[in-house]
Amino acid sequence: MPEAQDAQPEDVTYYATDCEALLDYAFSVYLGRNDACSLIIEERLLHRLSIPEKIGLLKDLLERHEMTWAPYDTLSQELTKLFGYRNNISHSSPFRGDRFHRVLRRRGTNDMFDTTRDEVVEFVDRGVPPA
Repeated sequence: MPEAQDAQPEDVTYYATDCEALLDYAFSVYLGRNDACSLIIEERLLHRLSIPEKIGLLKDLLERHEMTWAPYDTLSQELTKLFGYRNNISHSSPFRGDRFHRVLRRRGTNDMFDTTRDEVVEFVDRGVPPA
């Protein structure tokens, strides 16, 4: 995990990608009858789901199994925040070379937003499982 002084906004994308891959793997194991079935589910079905659909599926499974204790009680909300931040960073570019002052093209206009090293570390932490 990057140290706070070295954290860059793009660091979040790596952890969010890992989280999505782990989510797909967990779904495939849960839904598959065996390893071959799980592999087909992961390769042929899960990649078609959007992030909101995957988070909805996660919420449904957690509710069905009454997993209401920490960390499951806030998992879907934390992943929604992580993926939202990742999307903002991934679809924006540094403004005049400053990675923390960014420009995002939306609906024909340039939206400017700022992020901080502390925010980056916070979102990286969301993507790293507890030790």
